Amino acid sequence: MSATPVRWGFLRSAWKQISSSLVLLALGSIAVWGHVTHWNLGGHAHAAAHGDEHEAQTDAHVAAGSAAADEAGPATPADLAALPQATPGAPAQVRFESAEAVRRSGIQTIVVEPQVLDEFVEGVGVVGYDQTRRAQLSCRVAGVVWRVEVYLGEPVAKDTVLAIIDSSDVGRLKSELLQALAQVEVRTQIRKSLDESVSAANHIRRVELELREAKTSLYNAQQNLANLGLRIHAEELLPLNEEQRARRLRFLGLPDSMVGGLDPELTTANLIPITAPFDGVVIGHEITIGEIVAPDKAQMEIADTRQMWITMDVHQEHAIRLALGQELSFATDGAPIEVHSEISWISTEVDERTRTVAVRAVVENPLMEGSDPRFAAQRLLRANTFGRGRVRVREQPDSIVVPNQAVQWDEGRYLVFVKMADDLFEARPVKLGTVTDTTSEIIAGLDPGAVVATVGSHVLKSEIQKLRTTQDSD
Repeated sequence: MSATPVRWGFLRSAWKQISSSLVLLALGSIAVWGHVTHWNLGGHAHAAAHGDEHEAQTDAHVAAGSAAADEAGPATPADLAALPQATPGAPAQVRFESAEAVRRSGIQTIVVEPQVLDEFVEGVGVVGYDQTRRAQLSCRVAGVVWRVEVYLGEPVAKDTVLAIIDSSDVGRLKSELLQALAQVEVRTQIRKSLDESVSAANHIRRVELELREAKTSLYNAQQNLANLGLRIHAEELLPLNEEQRARRLRFLGLPDSMVGGLDPELTTANLIPITAPFDGVVIGHEITIGEIVAPDKAQMEIADTRQMWITMDVHQEHAIRLALGQELSFATDGAPIEVHSEISWISTEVDERTRTVAVRAVVENPLMEGSDPRFAAQRLLRANTFGRGRVRVREQPDSIVVPNQAVQWDEGRYLVFVKMADDLFEARPVKLGTVTDTTSEIIAGLDPGAVVATVGSHVLKSEIQKLRTTQDSD
């Protein structure tokens, strides 16, 4: 009776171990089946592999058609018939299913043609008076303002009388000239009256010495008046009588048109004019009748506005490309035209505050146009007006230039995509020259006549990158 319970206990223990092994075996079989079929209850291993291939083709279509999604709508998976070629050493290529597939992708192309490339250095600048045609004027001797002839803003011609000053120093110098002239005449007559006898030799020498001294005094008197701008030659006064000489000196320096209206008996001989040294406009006026003036303070200022200076500030790193004679174009704020000239001066120093280099050009100041006669004498450029300018630093007649959209950066080099056929594009490494906000110069890697992708070129670059990723994973 004791053997029976022992036998049943052993059988129950064995059954538990067998059941556990069967469960583990079933679970393992299910896991292997799910891995093979990708848990697809309706397919098999071959269908799953075909699904992977279809998914890869769909990804290629997405990269090629993304640029045209907004305009042309989604492309079909058949748009890209082949990925970029992987032949070692050959340029990477992207082939589409058809020319229509290229159109649906949104890619646009242009024909590369040689064109003139102008390169400029730009800067901000200001209009100013030509400092060689700007003058601050003051009376050369102290005196009192006797008359004012012009006022601020009035145009004046060369030698126009701007104001007249009453100076006692002028009257004194005129008197000295008359006295010296009289002494020369007297000494000359005395010398002529003497004969050449031996007994008169000493007297002749003395008279000749006095005559030379009188001539020296006359010369000095002439120079003193000339230093004040009152020029006259003694020979002009010699034929005149005493009254005529006094009248000639009284109005010395004044134009005949003004002398005609002055009373010679009542008008002082102390007058000296302030005159314009050149044609211009009165831009400064610090003078009033009855005011005391002196040489150390300017009473008037004039400038010739027919010619102005353009002073432009250029960044320090660009200044090295500037040279005298280069073309400069400048447009002031609000001006309807652009003026052109050439660089005439380049600063030898860098501004300590702005770190810029100043350049200058002399420009002709054009007249305002219009039917209104009030504007006839006005000019477009005004001093202290700001604006922007540019200097032409390079002019290349036959340059290869493409839109910036055509150039892509890939793994340390620039690429453009050349259209080889209606459905085929090839990646070309290129070297860039001058790059602006909209265009890039190609100095190597591209010939005239090539057709390159512009809009949508990033789609082609994506395909190149996708091929590279695929090759690395393999």
